[in-house]
Amino acid sequence: MAERAELHVDGLPFSGWKSVSVNRSIEGLAGSFQFTASERHPDDVLARRARRGDACEVWLEGELVLKGYVDDVVRSHDAMQHEVSVKGRSLAADLVDCSATHEPGEWQGRTILQIAAELAAPFGVTVKADVDVSEPFPTFSIKASETVFSALERLARQRGVLLVSEPNGDVLITRAKSEREPLAVVLGTEALQAGVSDSGTERFSLYRFKGQQQGSDTLAPTQAAEPQGEATDPLVTRFRPRVAMAETQGTDSTLRERARWEAARRAGQAHRPVITVRDWRNSKGSLWRPNTLVRVVDDFLEVDGELLLVGVNYQSDSNGRRARLTLGRPEAFDVLAIPEKTTAGPELWITSEI
Repeated sequence: MAERAELHVDGLPFSGWKSVSVNRSIEGLAGSFQFTASERHPDDVLARRARRGDACEVWLEGELVLKGYVDDVVRSHDAMQHEVSVKGRSLAADLVDCSATHEPGEWQGRTILQIAAELAAPFGVTVKADVDVSEPFPTFSIKASETVFSALERLARQRGVLLVSEPNGDVLITRAKSEREPLAVVLGTEALQAGVSDSGTERFSLYRFKGQQQGSDTLAPTQAAEPQGEATDPLVTRFRPRVAMAETQGTDSTLRERARWEAARRAGQAHRPVITVRDWRNSKGSLWRPNTLVRVVDDFLEVDGELLLVGVNYQSDSNGRRARLTLGRPEAFDVLAIPEKTTAGPELWITSEI
């Protein structure tokens, strides 16, 4: 029984849930939740109704982890029991779902923070940054029928930054962090179950991004029409090139950074450990949080190093409380070089000095 999980709907707390699942990730802009209750664990959630569209907050052990809206309410009953399931997402869900309608839909000489703030304002979402958002874009235009998040994601890829939801509903422009959790996750101690996927289908030896930039008195038309940037993945030994057009205008320098971001991101996504641990909190007493570093040791998975906590799924049901941690290489979420392979053995995940 998820006694320490509460769903506040329009300011009223609902507890006594039979099962709880809450997701936070630096890969998906909107966090999500699902709470389920039944008459076997009666509570006011069965008497007072949560409604689609209601403003809500998710609290775990007294800490706010998500602020948003109720998306779906499913109620059912039979001769034995009544049941209600409430699903929802964070405030940023409207940026994911809804079209960008800004007029005239074009900016010149504006940074990603400035553009994002204008696009999110009609939805009541605040955008902030805790990193340098880099130089302004010479020009940026919304594509026909694209969502707000699609537009912002194009900008984020070009600047090598992340767009994540804060517990209070704000959108944060950030990068991979260097803050460390205070323990090593080892199977048989903190970890209950662990696995890893390793795929090379979306990984390439060469990434080349092409683009255009506005001409000027000091820039010849041929120079403006042919900027490009390249990056390589030294761990892909076959010749596997990938050529793409950049999402926005750029120079040789910004396109090179875009290529490095793509190479590092794909390398990190190709290796993705998922570990289930015993509780929502680490040994420091803090809730597991995305965008922190965790030391992982697992000989069978060939993992021994610091990985970035990409996403957390907090779970509670008849089997007790646990957290499902999705991890990745830190360089997959920052503009960093892919580490060289230094041995003839497996590609170990040693990403920093331990």
